[in-house]
Amino acid sequence: AIAGLKAAEVEVLPQIAPARRNRTLPLSFNQENLWGIHAALPAASWNHIGQTLHIQGALDADALERALLDVLRRHEALRTTFVEEDGTVFQRISDQVELELGLWDLAPLPPEERRKRAQRVAQAEIGEPFDLSRDRLLRPTLIRLAKDEHLLVLSMHHIVADGWSVRTLTADLVVCYAARAAGAEPQLPQPAIQFADVAVWERDCAQNGLFEADLRFWRQRLAGCQHDLRLARDAVSTPVPAMRQAFVRIDPKTSRRLGEWARAEHSTVFIALCAAWKMLLRRYSTNGAVSLCTLVSNRSRAETESIVGPMLNTVVLRTEFPADMAFRDVARAVRATALEAYAHQAVPFEFLLRDLERTSSVTRSSLSKVLFVYEDIDAGADDVPGLRITPVTWESNDAPDTAQPTSFDLVLVAAQESEGIGLSLRYRSDRFEPETIRRQLADLAALVGAVVSAPQPVQTQARAETVQREGADHG
Repeated sequence: AIAGLKAAEVEVLPQIAPARRNRTLPLSFNQENLWGIHAALPAASWNHIGQTLHIQGALDADALERALLDVLRRHEALRTTFVEEDGTVFQRISDQVELELGLWDLAPLPPEERRKRAQRVAQAEIGEPFDLSRDRLLRPTLIRLAKDEHLLVLSMHHIVADGWSVRTLTADLVVCYAARAAGAEPQLPQPAIQFADVAVWERDCAQNGLFEADLRFWRQRLAGCQHDLRLARDAVSTPVPAMRQAFVRIDPKTSRRLGEWARAEHSTVFIALCAAWKMLLRRYSTNGAVSLCTLVSNRSRAETESIVGPMLNTVVLRTEFPADMAFRDVARAVRATALEAYAHQAVPFEFLLRDLERTSSVTRSSLSKVLFVYEDIDAGADDVPGLRITPVTWESNDAPDTAQPTSFDLVLVAAQESEGIGLSLRYRSDRFEPETIRRQLADLAALVGAVVSAPQPVQTQARAETVQREGADHG
């Protein structure tokens, strides 16, 4: 049915096939952008990815190291470095399957000190800079807390992995460890393709004009979007703006009821939260539209589901709606916007930006000033004979300034956890006052609460009065 509805709008792109390895392998458009950021600020760590696993039971460290080598052998991206020659950067995939498992023994410390020290060690390991032209971009570290308790810290650079990749890597590691601990060879089918094949496919599609149907959609959809929102006073633009953040948590009961509301609407929690925030942002719209960027896994093809690599893509959700529209109707409009965007998500965001800059005078900074990231964190444990492995979520107290390059003024991160939905709003401190941001977060949480408890449709004018008052000065 979807294919029939979209047949006139969406070209069927060719299947991703293995590329020859005796050729120069290009970077994907996303990797090219990440390379540029790293080249400008090589010591920065905001493009690092970290996963910490809590391991309870009698761990076989030798089997773990062999399992890590199995994972390295299985995924080319983790054996990839990046080389620049004559102004062109390309991927170099190593045939050498080797790594060093870092070891920290914190067992001698008093129990109350171990977790604090372990968190500092884990964060330091994840934050350690990478040399993208020389280093292995998977860096494992084992922290011993007791004889039968360990933490495994997996550090990677975003240029070779994304959140989906972390889950894939962790699942593969568990299977490989179980086999190695039992003295057997892991039985995992080899991925049909690797990420380098995706990068070649992307470049070929762009060069042969196969993204043109998607580009036509986005040119029309985003026409005039640079004028959608006026959030804050003008500020002196800096290459590394100072970012701060505020945090609020939606309690488990309200979070659960929001999920029930979304299911009843044939929708998702992501759509509901996106609609709620758009209702607040509508106060700053100059033309009745609200644009924000969000992230998509970009793994709609079966052959991409089991590979490690930075497949993550950015799409723009632009929705027009009147200021007094009821929440349910806003959510339905946002759902329709999202489905449209998902149908055209294959075009790389960096490639889309180049097209928009050329055809519509839309720049990265004017495309959208807002980013919404939704994370559904799976805190479940993996079953391995003799072990219990659980992802660790560290307590975060990083409210002080953190410098990071961004074209966004506001970044809302919603994390679905067992304790409820955590809402973290990061903002440029040169454009917004802390109290304004705290009030906006409070309004967002209150709006969600009103949605799940009100018998009548919630309208935009029922909330966000504080935000409207503050908007005249700082948004």
